[in-house]
Amino acid sequence: MVARRFLARASYKNDDRRKQTPAQRDARKELVAGLRSETLRSEYGFTVAMEVSWERHFIDDVAADALDSLLCAVQAAWTYTRRGENYGVPEECDPDEGWIMDPHLLEKPGGQPI
Repeated sequence: MVARRFLARASYKNDDRRKQTPAQRDARKELVAGLRSETLRSEYGFTVAMEVSWERHFIDDVAADALDSLLCAVQAAWTYTRRGENYGVPEECDPDEGWIMDPHLLEKPGGQPI
């Protein structure tokens, strides 16, 4: 969900190096820039700081395992900021279920908050 915020194209990774495309590398670069952007701050309440060596790693890793972990960490961090609000899980949801939370999930169609 975090990746979709910043990417017009669906694919930013491929586990098979032979199937990797320059467009996927460009997408990872765009995604890393998004994680450091004011857009992330306005939607999640924070940005991600990273050293240049990590930025290069996130962009160059065709499997994008570390980048996927960072995307999960962004959602986990946002959820933690909502710990006083049931971690962002709406009241009508089953509390015994596991949830992947994201501010986008708390919007009605058309982008209006629930």
